[in-house]
Amino acid sequence: MTSRGQGGVMVKRSLGAPKVPRGPQYDFFDLLQGIVRRHGDLSLSDLVAQGVRCSRQVLHRVLVGPDLPSRPLVAMLLDVLNCSDEEKKAVEGALLRAQEDRIRRRRRDQTMAGDKSNPAQPLRRTQLLRIKDFQRELHQLRAAAGSPSFRDIAARSGQYGLLLPRSTLGDWFQGQHIPSNFDALLVLVHTLEAMRSAQDGSETRVDLEKWRSLWAAARPESVPVGRDVSGSGLRP
Repeated sequence: MTSRGQGGVMVKRSLGAPKVPRGPQYDFFDLLQGIVRRHGDLSLSDLVAQGVRCSRQVLHRVLVGPDLPSRPLVAMLLDVLNCSDEEKKAVEGALLRAQEDRIRRRRRDQTMAGDKSNPAQPLRRTQLLRIKDFQRELHQLRAAAGSPSFRDIAARSGQYGLLLPRSTLGDWFQGQHIPSNFDALLVLVHTLEAMRSAQDGSETRVDLEKWRSLWAAARPESVPVGRDVSGSGLRP
C-alpha cells in the first residue's frame, strides 16, 4: 500500500499482521506476505499493474485476511511474482491447512455457542453410510498401495502438485473430517494409485467420477468434526 509522506513523496505502507488468530490461517497469510517481500516487495498498485486482476482492496484482503482467498486468485498472484514450483507447492499446502483450520474453528465455535439458529443436526443413517463408504474406499486404496505411512504419502504427494501435510492425512483417514477440496483429494488418490501400481506392476488408474461421487456424497457441511465415522473396522 502507498501513501503520501512529507513533501508529497509516495511511500509504501506495511501490509500489517494477518487479521486472523495464530494458527494455520495466520501461517498462510504470513507465508504469502513473505513471498511478496522476497520477490521485490511490490506495492499493491504495482502488483495490480503487473497482472493481478483484482482491485487493490481485494488484493489487500488476499494478503492479510480475514477471509481466505480463492485458489485461482492466489495462483495468479504467484504467477505475477514468478514464483518457483517449490514456493507454489508450499503456498498450496498452507492454503489447504488454512481451509481445514477454518472449518474446524467454525464448527467448534458453533458447538460452544450453542447456536440455536443453526443447531447441529444428528447425522441420518443414510449420511453415515455414505461417509463410511468414502472412508472404506480410501482405506482400501491405501491397503492396495502397501499401507504406506502418512510420512511416505506426504513425501510422494508433491509430485502431483500439492504437498499434503501428515496431520491432514491423519484427519482424513481417521474420520475427523472429509476433504474440503476435491483437488486435494485427487492428489491423494493419484499418489496412492502410483504407489499401488509400483506394488503390483499394473497400470495406474484413477476413476475420477467414482471419487467425485463418493466425495460429494460424504461431505455436507453438517458433518461435525470428531464424529466417529471410521467404524468400518479398518485401521488408519
